[in-house]
Amino acid sequence: MSLFNQLDEILSSDEDEYFSGDWFLEAEEKIALIDDSDLSDLLGAWKMRDKSWRERFAHASAQINHNVLVPILQESLRTSVEPSTIFGLMGRLPHQADHSELSDALVEYAEKVWREQTLSPVQIQMGTWHCGLSGRLLHRLGFKSWKEAGL
Repeated sequence: MSLFNQLDEILSSDEDEYFSGDWFLEAEEKIALIDDSDLSDLLGAWKMRDKSWRERFAHASAQINHNVLVPILQESLRTSVEPSTIFGLMGRLPHQADHSELSDALVEYAEKVWREQTLSPVQIQMGTWHCGLSGRLLHRLGFKSWKEAGL
């Protein structure tokens, strides 16, 4: 069984089994090993699996390879994945933001989520802060500080 198939089986397991068996620890280990060879299967599953599967993946992705994380985030933005999952994955990006298309798209997305209030302001602040995008988001929102933004 391939690495991705093993991970998929873990993430697809019954909720009680997943948590009582500490399978999230095994999921974290497997996600850390995913590389470009598994990316096609992962992106396919990302589109087809449910919210619970994606949330489990995001929570267990503490050591995800950057070359795997970026395409997952790009796909998430294209397919309207739930904001909590996107912001969870944003926390896995490097703490120093770059000026890539992905960073620009994430700031634009964070602004949209902020204005639509589809996620708590604190979750938005933390998601953008973890990857170095909070200053850019504040600027887009027209605030000088998070205190001014109400936080």
